[in-house]
Amino acid sequence: MRRFAYSVIHWAARCAALLVAGTFLLLLAGELLNPHSGPPTEFREWAGMVLLIAAIIGMLAAWKWELPGALLSLLTLAAFTVVARMHRYDVVWLRRDARYPLPI
Repeated sequence: MRRFAYSVIHWAARCAALLVAGTFLLLLAGELLNPHSGPPTEFREWAGMVLLIAAIIGMLAAWKWELPGALLSLLTLAAFTVVARMHRYDVVWLRRDARYPLPI
């Protein structure tokens, strides 16, 4: 049973990495094909892009080298939160309200 649970968690992490990498590539392609703003101008913007790309590479590298890939991904995401100055960790709750109906 323990080996089965490890296998399920292992493949769930791999599928999540593919989902995150695919979504990131989709957003990146959309921004390159139809840019909504100008190119990055500040060091913080360039560093954020490099760190996010490194985190995605770490997730994909974890397929072959689990620990180094995971450490690369986690450390670059931690550095991204510092560089991008992400200090708010709010959770946005959606609720159905007569005044603000959710689209169906």
